Amino acid sequence: MNQAHRKKPFSNKQKKKQLQEKRAKKLVKDTSRITDYQETKPNAQGHGDPEQGQPADTKALAQEAPKAKHEGNNVVRDTKGVRINRLRSVFEKPTADVIEASRLSSMQPLHRLSQVALETSFTDVYPTVIDFPCRPSWSYDSSKEELEAREQHYFDAWMDEVYRKYPNERLSLFEHNLEVWRQL
Repeated sequence: MNQAHRKKPFSNKQKKKQLQEKRAKKLVKDTSRITDYQETKPNAQGHGDPEQGQPADTKALAQEAPKAKHEGNNVVRDTKGVRINRLRSVFEKPTADVIEASRLSSMQPLHRLSQVALETSFTDVYPTVIDFPCRPSWSYDSSKEELEAREQHYFDAWMDEVYRKYPNERLSLFEHNLEVWRQL
């Protein structure tokens, strides 16, 4: 029987040392991720700071992308060298009044309904369904910039249509970043 593929014995001291080195590498990697996040996280008001590479909305993301050089998988650096993660989720932040009203309503006693009152149809609860943004048609003749501009225009029109049709009270949180929608 060929013993060439047999693993060598590994002492507990060696294994312990290997695990400690692995943890140390992971710790260094995690702290660099935290540092990168702190460089690009939004400020306290929830609005981005364009000077710090923190876009306020999807339009700002789209404007920064052309002047940034690509660095790999959806991570870019702007002209000042600040890292921007293009796949960062962007949601609409609720106002302080909405948060306060929600907090106060959560403190009210819960009134249970009867079984009959709980039976509702899907169309009563959700009369219309919001469709997903679809990519517009394209051809091989169009350049990458033209295609991205067309997609951005279509996405902005879709967002405007959603906000025009439905009041904010009826909308739950949904993604406002085109780059994230492209990944779906």
